[in-house]
Amino acid sequence: MIGWLIVGSLVAGAPALKDRPTVGGPVVGDWVLAGWVVDGQVLPLPAAPWAYGFTPDGRLLTGADGRPPAETGTYRVDPNKVPARIDLRGARSPTGRPTPGIYKVEGDTLTLCLWVGRASEPERPTRFAAPAGSDTVLLTLKRAKPE
Repeated sequence: MIGWLIVGSLVAGAPALKDRPTVGGPVVGDWVLAGWVVDGQVLPLPAAPWAYGFTPDGRLLTGADGRPPAETGTYRVDPNKVPARIDLRGARSPTGRPTPGIYKVEGDTLTLCLWVGRASEPERPTRFAAPAGSDTVLLTLKRAKPE
């Protein structure tokens, strides 16, 4: 349950960004949480897999505890930056501001590093790490196998 609170806050809290990212790209598809580090702490995986989906039209879907994914927000990517950027926006975000992050896709692995701090100015991560005190979360997702 604490995990969902953290993930929910991920998409709720950073100021608007100046770049105009697009949707689609290599993140499109269905993914399952394979590991995560939150502000320096490696957290255990939930008993039931968490599912994430990125649609070609920019919708973010999430599901947990065996429930089918539901739309929980939107995303935008900028694959032309180094490292590639991603911004998540929660459907219920009280501020309407995106959460800035970076991503990489290597084979069937999607790695996301997202800023989860509460400062008025977001600090987009620049490397794939979430050490203590960094206000970041590092998610490792594996491409979901078709049933």
